[in-house]
Amino acid sequence: MSLDSTGLASQLADLAHSIELLTIQVADLSLRLDRIERGHQPGPYHSAGSAASVAESTSSQYDFLAGQIPALPAWALDFCSTLREGKVSKKDRAIRAWEAGHWARFVLEGKIGKPRPSKPCDLPNSVYIVLQAEGYSCPLLCETAAIYRSVVKDFKGTLSHGFASKSEAKIYCLAAGFSLPEVPHQWRP
Repeated sequence: MSLDSTGLASQLADLAHSIELLTIQVADLSLRLDRIERGHQPGPYHSAGSAASVAESTSSQYDFLAGQIPALPAWALDFCSTLREGKVSKKDRAIRAWEAGHWARFVLEGKIGKPRPSKPCDLPNSVYIVLQAEGYSCPLLCETAAIYRSVVKDFKGTLSHGFASKSEAKIYCLAAGFSLPEVPHQWRP
């Protein structure tokens, strides 16, 4: 059985993608195991109380979760190596996508109600990832703001993020536990 160069390249790309996902999963599991071994468990959720105590518990939960975000892996920085720079460096853009993906994961896991806002980026968004939207099978890759807005509408019940590049979107998806969709979502009236 022989493979042409296109078939081999496709298989190599699939293998590289699988390795990326496994790398993230191993890092996540290592971090969880380390916390368990140290006996560090999240504090209890508060279901009732004053607005101040609820805000305090929410703030402490965000702080706790921020400590669970692993350091940016080298492969993620490699994804952004060819990006053009604005006021925000390539490394900072990779970190921003990595952290945003982890905040999205925390939301999807039910650990928090909404992600922490991302640091601003001076470059305009050119690609949007929707991880949760009513009536859609997600994740979705939207390549225009118009298509993105048709999916998220008023943003209620949605989880999404916009980026200046597909490289950042890929990092976001992988950190959230998804693959970057290969086919962009098309708007249908």
